[in-house]
Amino acid sequence: MDASGSQFSNEGACVSSAAQGGVVYALAGLTVEPSANQPFDGLSVSTSGFGLAPTTFATTSLLKNGTEIKFDALVVPASGIVNGSPFGSFAAPCVAGNVYSATATGISAASLSTPTMPGIPVTSNTVTRTSSCP
Repeated sequence: MDASGSQFSNEGACVSSAAQGGVVYALAGLTVEPSANQPFDGLSVSTSGFGLAPTTFATTSLLKNGTEIKFDALVVPASGIVNGSPFGSFAAPCVAGNVYSATATGISAASLSTPTMPGIPVTSNTVTRTSSCP
């Protein structure tokens, strides 16, 4: 990927960019997935990622109606791969219509090009759900 985090359209575009002094990074990504079972008023998710900078954190923020209520931080090991256990939050009593969302952020591994450049920000998809009470 390039310095903006965009994937090259093909191998030739990558080689051309590098030949012109562009910074080249290995592909990196973060994904947030909803858990199979959700609370009536809340959200449960798990985060996974690859190509991340070792010894950094992949953090997942959980928001309720736009305000952060909880976060999870996964330490990125030397492999650059993270697979978090499900985590979440629920409210009682249940209030229908609360909007929950979760998004993860991290840092890619350093560039593959020379001179080596530090990693760039990586952002996941956003998982959203609205509470429904029995």
